[in-house]
Amino acid sequence: MYKIMIADDELIERKAFRLMIQKHFNDLELVPDAATGNDVIRIVKQYKPDILFLDIQMPQKNGLDALQELTEEINNSMKVIILSAYDKFEYAQMAMKYGASDFLLKPVHRHDMINVINSYIKKIDEERYSNAENENFSKRINMISPHIENEIIYHVINNSKTFMELHLYLKALNLEAEDYVIIIVKNCKKILWPVETVAEVSKEITHCIVSKNLEFGSVILLPINQQTEKFDSISWVMNYAQYIMQKLKEKGISSSIGISKFYSETKSIFECYRQAFVIGNKITGEILQYNENDIGSNTNYHSFEYNTLIELVFCGDEEKLSNSFSEFLRNLMILNAISQSQVKQKVIEMFIKIDEKLQQDMLKFENKVMLKKIESTENILLITDFIEKYLIQLNQKLIQNNQELNVALIKALEYIKQNYMKEITLIDVAEQVQISSFYLSKLFKLNLKKNFTDYITEMRIKKAKELLVSTNKSIKEITYEIGYNNPTYFCQVFKKTIGKSASQFRKEYYFYK
Repeated sequence: MYKIMIADDELIERKAFRLMIQKHFNDLELVPDAATGNDVIRIVKQYKPDILFLDIQMPQKNGLDALQELTEEINNSMKVIILSAYDKFEYAQMAMKYGASDFLLKPVHRHDMINVINSYIKKIDEERYSNAENENFSKRINMISPHIENEIIYHVINNSKTFMELHLYLKALNLEAEDYVIIIVKNCKKILWPVETVAEVSKEITHCIVSKNLEFGSVILLPINQQTEKFDSISWVMNYAQYIMQKLKEKGISSSIGISKFYSETKSIFECYRQAFVIGNKITGEILQYNENDIGSNTNYHSFEYNTLIELVFCGDEEKLSNSFSEFLRNLMILNAISQSQVKQKVIEMFIKIDEKLQQDMLKFENKVMLKKIESTENILLITDFIEKYLIQLNQKLIQNNQELNVALIKALEYIKQNYMKEITLIDVAEQVQISSFYLSKLFKLNLKKNFTDYITEMRIKKAKELLVSTNKSIKEITYEIGYNNPTYFCQVFKKTIGKSASQFRKEYYFYK
């Protein structure tokens, strides 16, 4: 049975419509008619018709205004056919915007009306069949989903299914995603693990898979459909883990949570599990993510990259260097759970990067011997001992070198002070203090926050200002006295530096004086 309704302010139109329905359709139920926009809203909400024929021109509220208030009913599959005596595109456009299914121009021929009704009855039948099928499928999935979830977790742990099979399982549970992450919630105490509690808490916030009956705790497979930057997704996962830990804590349950990296392919889910398991076993009562990015103060994980270690080698704090090197190795061997051969490779990469840094700074320290020692040694403890001693020796040499360079900078500044009025260059000064012009330039930028040319310019302009207000010398004379050989160029530099011309500077000084 299908419910049908007519809304038109003309009584004759409504009666004609009813007679036509009664004559040609036996399976249609006619609900009360509506003569105004307000009646349309009230009757639709009460009787919930399947098909509504709606006139636009009606008193109180017109048909389009009434349609705008019936969004929920339209979303629930009610079909609305707009009737209008005016062939205006704007009407049709607005009707479709508010959810109308069709637009008919009055007067509507009886044959056309019958065809339209039959067409929408067919569509309603198709939708009802589809909805019934989907509902039955959902019921079947809900019945077997706990078994599918267990099956997925079992095969993730044992790596015993192809990624295509896992993908099909995830698709059946509507868990396809852009990324996946595994979370292991570990039982910190030898108590009966509340599997149902973990599952309930985990699924309060998002759709996920939670393992059953594992001795060490629970495994959560979490799909991540990210709409924002990766950083935001990582933060969301950390907050999710904290929520789980807090809820368990409220029930007197102590837990640790290990989190894998993000992977975009289902074939990498086993690797996700391995990472989360390694992390979960390294901590107690904490949350830790297997990730090289620093994801915020909510965890005790800190990213440690080569550059950080290299900076410490160059900065001069021996204790920090030793501690940081230990942290570097811990990240390699424990947090990243890699083999000794891989640790060796990472250490060699570190040495190469240190060598590149030394070359950039024009410093010469021999590390080839140490590299050969590392390559020929298999014992990881000996390797780490070699490296730590070498890094500390290198650190000490760099401190000594920096002290020598600081002395060189002081000498360079003194030389410039005595000779700025001459045509001196960076190369001239570097030769006087016996270091390379490249490194002298770096010393200026590092210690004075300006380059050599800017420093000379500042010194010359400072002297020019003194001469302008303390002597009657001409601008041309001052130009040559401070080291410039072109008065026009000097005036350009002065104005650019001070913001006014040399002559204006002199006049203003005497005016205010």
